[in-house]
Amino acid sequence: MSADASEDEPTMEEILASIRRIISDESEEEGELEAAEDEPLDESAPEPDPEPEPDPEPEPDPEPEPEPDPEPEPDPEPEPTPEPTPEPTPEPTPEPTPAPTAAPMPAPEPEEDVLELTEFASDGEIESIVSPDVESTAGESFAHLTHLMVQGYGGAENTLDALVRAMLKPMLQAWLDEHLPSIVQDAVEREVARIARRQ
Repeated sequence: MSADASEDEPTMEEILASIRRIISDESEEEGELEAAEDEPLDESAPEPDPEPEPDPEPEPDPEPEPEPDPEPEPDPEPEPTPEPTPEPTPEPTPEPTPAPTAAPMPAPEPEEDVLELTEFASDGEIESIVSPDVESTAGESFAHLTHLMVQGYGGAENTLDALVRAMLKPMLQAWLDEHLPSIVQDAVEREVARIARRQ
């Protein structure tokens, strides 16, 4: 194919010869036109030969087809979404341990008969640690005290309870005289402060 194209293409000498021929033809035509203008038109004069057509220009080599664009790379596949981790199942709450049942109280042992001990003690003689006179005097004193607590003496208010009250009354009066004013004052101040907070 390239050898045929090189044979069809004119050489430099042929191109120069064709250029000279065209220039000479143009100069001859100009001279003929000037002569025709000077001379009257001769209808019988032969028409000038038509100008030779210039040699066709060689066809340019076909441009190479552009290379196709490379296909775009496919998008990467999205990563799979990880499955959510299941929440652990809560352990069942252990049932409360029942409170231990109180052990039954042991049955009380039977008490020994006091009468038996008394009888056993009465069998032997008990030695006294005090003399008979002191024992008699102490017994009379306890008997007199018991009589005072029940019946009194020398009047209705002369019981042991009345005697204790008579002894405590002056002591209680002295304590109240000393502490009662401050107690009342503190109580009044607390009440006034409480009423003021409400308002």
